Amino acid sequence: MKVSVALAAFNGERYLKEQLQSVYEQTLVVDEVIICDDCSSDQTVSVAESFIKEKNLSSSWHIYKNKENLGYAGNFIRTMNLCQGKYIFLCDQDDIWFPDKVMRMVKVMDDNPGIKLLACDYEPYACTKDAPKLSRKIMCKMKNDGSVRHLHLDHKTIFIGSEGCAMSVRRQFFEQIKGYWTSGWAHDEFLWKLSLCEDACYLYHRILFKRRLHSDNVSKRKMHQIDKRVQFLEMLLVSHRQTLEYAKMKKLNPAILTMIRRNHESVRLRIELLKNKKWMNIIPLSLRYHKYYSCKRSLLVEMLMSLRNT
Repeated sequence: MKVSVALAAFNGERYLKEQLQSVYEQTLVVDEVIICDDCSSDQTVSVAESFIKEKNLSSSWHIYKNKENLGYAGNFIRTMNLCQGKYIFLCDQDDIWFPDKVMRMVKVMDDNPGIKLLACDYEPYACTKDAPKLSRKIMCKMKNDGSVRHLHLDHKTIFIGSEGCAMSVRRQFFEQIKGYWTSGWAHDEFLWKLSLCEDACYLYHRILFKRRLHSDNVSKRKMHQIDKRVQFLEMLLVSHRQTLEYAKMKKLNPAILTMIRRNHESVRLRIELLKNKKWMNIIPLSLRYHKYYSCKRSLLVEMLMSLRNT
């Protein structure tokens, strides 16, 4: 079995059928589709079951109902665990794949055995008035020129540079790293960071699907409330810790290990600044750790947030 599609679903009845149709119409037919529903309260399961029955796909398309809500990351990890293909394509419930998405990405991975994670470009597709907008910086990165870029782990690339729904990974790689995942860690960031540790993370600059943007997008939620910001940073702290453990196991060079440790320390200081009002932390964050922010504005934003909540 060569190609598996891992689709994590939750309350997705509105757009799910269109996504399933786009997967069904791939020019390179996928070998299996695994759908895990995370205790939806709408008709998501019925939509999926009806589609599978209508297309007579029950031998290769399977839907599972979680006994308890796992959250989007946990649901994706469970879905990937059930896949058997050589390549696992991560699939959101509300996007629209171009017919040649699987064929093109499989060819790139077949031609480049060193790739363990491959992420493609996409076309943003806003479908509600309050849909989040992508920054010019993100749009400029999606060159759509057909090039394949090999990324190396450093203080910039350690921050995820793709959407999970754009990713395909080798199942052998996932089996190798899955023990390092911890509950709550975003599945795509997990795959991204550990593929960088393997020096096997690549970007494929070709637009291969429509990324649906709407008010419910999990990955685009803003963090202007201090509790949400702290929660995000606490999970980032865990992710840096787990990445460091994997990097140490892989015996990466000391400079890389130091960089990851400094990322970890910078996040710890940021949490103390927001949670415990340790304003003295601003000094080392500004002077020593400023380059360990994914966004240059974040230091100023967090300084203001801590002052507003005194």
